[in-house]
Amino acid sequence: MTHLPKELITRLQSLADDFETHIRRDERKRLLAKFRDTFPATGNNTDMHGMPLSVPVTGRRLAPSVEALRSVLAVRSYPVTIRTVCRVLDISPTAAHWRMKELRRAGYPVETIRTGGRLAKYRLA
Repeated sequence: MTHLPKELITRLQSLADDFETHIRRDERKRLLAKFRDTFPATGNNTDMHGMPLSVPVTGRRLAPSVEALRSVLAVRSYPVTIRTVCRVLDISPTAAHWRMKELRRAGYPVETIRTGGRLAKYRLA
């Protein structure tokens, strides 16, 4: 085989890459359309456990201490005990319960989960 100019080989490789890019783009569009037909959007914005992604709020400003509790609950996808809240925020159980009540009063849906044990667990619903 004769020697081809390096520029020609480079242009041929670039052309092959362009073909592959366009073919992959078409394939992605086809798969996305098939997925959307199979699984239509329901309007329910939930995480993988069925929990809402956003929390409805009344627009009332939270006190910094209550905002700290909200952030402790918001960053965890699992329920936490009052002991955990007390340890993280360095507060007493009475203060933690008061802040939980204020958070509920502000419109945040705090869910109380009671399992077999004595300690209740809390999370943002």
